[in-house]
Amino acid sequence: MKKILIGIIMLILAAAVFFAQRTLPGIMKNLAVKELDEILNTEAEIDDLKVSLWRGIISFSGVRIKNPPGFNEKYFLTVENGFVDISLFALLSKKVDVEEIVLYRPRLNIEINGISRSNAPLVFKKTPPSVAGTAKKTKMQTHLKKIVIQDG
Repeated sequence: MKKILIGIIMLILAAAVFFAQRTLPGIMKNLAVKELDEILNTEAEIDDLKVSLWRGIISFSGVRIKNPPGFNEKYFLTVENGFVDISLFALLSKKVDVEEIVLYRPRLNIEINGISRSNAPLVFKKTPPSVAGTAKKTKMQTHLKKIVIQDG
């Protein structure tokens, strides 16, 4: 009887992990785009986002942040692909330890338009509402160890 119960529990756990691996990337992609849209004065797009629960890695491709109106280039920032490596053990102690952020082929377009205004300050809001609110509510510490830019 114990073997059957253990088998059923293992099957339920396997199904839960399978379900999480299938649904979590879509949920996280929508959440990331929503958060970026709140922080920025413009729109963000992400083509693909994948999550490795076992390794704590979030990989992404096709990240684009649109330029504000009145500038020549369509995008202020594009990143072909990259990943974020997060320490899962730190999350248990209410810390976000980002081991590494790697960006492949990022392209940043800083422009001055016809009325001598730069696009850079126009992209970011002065006080991001969700970031400030989130920090107060959760009181999570965030540490970033390394940022790598390749072919940029």
